[in-house]
Amino acid sequence: MNLSRLHILVLAVCVPLITTAQGKWNKYESKDGLNIWYQSDTAKNLYRIKIEAKTNTDILTIYNRLLDVSAYPRYVSHCEYSELLKKISENHLIYYTITRVPFPLKNRDVVVELISTRTDNEIRMITKSKNDFMQKKEQYERVMDYYASWFLKKEGDKTEAVLIMEIGIPDYAPKWMKEYVIFKGPVETYKNFTGNADL
Repeated sequence: MNLSRLHILVLAVCVPLITTAQGKWNKYESKDGLNIWYQSDTAKNLYRIKIEAKTNTDILTIYNRLLDVSAYPRYVSHCEYSELLKKISENHLIYYTITRVPFPLKNRDVVVELISTRTDNEIRMITKSKNDFMQKKEQYERVMDYYASWFLKKEGDKTEAVLIMEIGIPDYAPKWMKEYVIFKGPVETYKNFTGNADL
């Protein structure tokens, strides 16, 4: 069974193009103050998930966590390794990550370009695969179409945080794996980045 498009990779920075995604969002659940939505294109085995909530964590704290790519194993679900490859500017980075997946599948790796813009009250961040930057490594399955986005906004003494991720997963993948890849992994990552406690 070839699960090469199975993006158990939930880098969370997940984050994209997607911020302007059109179409109806379907409600998955509202729990612990989080609202979770999704879109699906079953013909392409493509899913988008949107997670939104307000947090007491300061907007700059969340932003600094997102920029600290070497710390991603603490924040991103199942991220095993992350390394900054090139710092073009404070808000333009290229980094590399490895993500664990269930045996017997190969672990996934990806080179990501991160670009962010900020004002006093708002921060937008886009991350997507950078496929021409590093040679593929034989021991990993390279993810070629990663895309995700963060939107942060000050709301009084709180921060509104929205994460949107685009995830490709084959229709023949087991149901439990789909549930984890599409929902549980991204939610875990979202909570880690926006939570009050440093991990």
